[in-house]
Amino acid sequence: MQLLKIDEGKGKYWKIGDKYEDIEDINKEDLMELVNRVLDEEEIHIEAYDEEKIKNPSHKIIYESISFKLNDLRGKKDSFVDKRARMYLDDYERYTNKGNKEADSL
Repeated sequence: MQLLKIDEGKGKYWKIGDKYEDIEDINKEDLMELVNRVLDEEEIHIEAYDEEKIKNPSHKIIYESISFKLNDLRGKKDSFVDKRARMYLDDYERYTNKGNKEADSL
């Protein structure tokens, strides 16, 4: 799955529905979807930032920043996923232990 690409001199991002939108139109929900894809998908592609290919100055800034952060997250994916799993496990254990204590007191 290609999350970011450069097309016709513009930075583009993948949006649900398998369509690509201009990077300057990205919103918080779209960005979170890209982050989730990086964490959940095995096969993702982020076209490398190339200042010469992107003509729009705002696209350059946004594309460079998002591609850097998504690639950084991809590099830290295993540790991040482990932390996320431990966080949910801690909450799950706390919840189940609370339920067990309540059941024991009956």
